[in-house]
Amino acid sequence: MWTLGSGSFKRIPRLRRVNTHVKQPVLKAWLPDATWKKLCISCHQFMAASFEDNNEARSVRHLKQLDVLGGEKGALELGYRYLNGKGVHKDHAQAYQCFEKTADQNGKWCMEAEFQLGCMHMLGQFVPTHDAKAGEYFEKAAHKGHSLAQYNWGLALIDGWAGYEDHLQGVEWVEKAAAAGVAEAQETLARLNEPKH
Repeated sequence: MWTLGSGSFKRIPRLRRVNTHVKQPVLKAWLPDATWKKLCISCHQFMAASFEDNNEARSVRHLKQLDVLGGEKGALELGYRYLNGKGVHKDHAQAYQCFEKTADQNGKWCMEAEFQLGCMHMLGQFVPTHDAKAGEYFEKAAHKGHSLAQYNWGLALIDGWAGYEDHLQGVEWVEKAAAAGVAEAQETLARLNEPKH
């Protein structure tokens, strides 16, 4: 029986990394292309989320892969990162492109991207301040059910900064946002319903 310190210890040579071409996984050969793509998207989404707190650079790498694969959540998350400078250098031009790409896909995250584009036009981030253009994006997102966009679109109609004024319709949109739990909308409704002296 061999015990520590007795006999000769045979060293196992360290494996060296060899720059050889890696073949595609066997799994890819068995799956249809669409299924393989969905699997890759799911994998990159999981990896981006798991590295978010402890390794921003790796998380961003997975988000970029998601964007390349056409995962709209990847483009949207990258847009947030570029907008806030989280894990990447702050770049409003890149953020705008990411949000625009997500909005064009017209999928599940489209309304969030439209809301962000509206905010960027309203605040003049990358694009010049343009209230009417901001209103267009808020209106699109509001019709899809985005509560903050409903509130902003309601204000746009009440104040007339989106190109035209429609007080009654504006109040309806603010009511929808308030019913969805937007605190600012609830405060605005309370102010609008105050008796005027």
